[in-house]
Amino acid sequence: INIKVKLNGLAKHWEYIEKREFHAFRVGWIADYPDADNFIYTIFNSGAGDPFFIGYNNNEVDKLCEEARYEIEPRTRVKLYSKVEKIILEDCPVIPLYHRKNIVLRGQNLQGVKLKGFSPQVDFSEISFRSFN
Repeated sequence: INIKVKLNGLAKHWEYIEKREFHAFRVGWIADYPDADNFIYTIFNSGAGDPFFIGYNNNEVDKLCEEARYEIEPRTRVKLYSKVEKIILEDCPVIPLYHRKNIVLRGQNLQGVKLKGFSPQVDFSEISFRSFN
């Protein structure tokens, strides 16, 4: 495999991506809230604005995303998103390279540390030190 890597620097990174002058690029993102819609609709629905410039467009994905977004029965929602995921896996519009995992250590004098599954993962406003005796 012959690969040519072009480093553009952060200042030109998004400009380069917006012009679609690439075969591959790397970006990072973290969910705003813990729901399948945040991932599936935001990244793969053609009406979401294409925030990652992948140009993916599948009418069935769009239709099922819209149904799932407004479905209030949890089991039905899961089934709809499962169908969407299968279509996306078959189409393979992106190849995720990795998913970062944060590890947090804390000392015994630190209190109020609560980890969440989405950003921000730690609410620093709730953290304090126990009094030292």
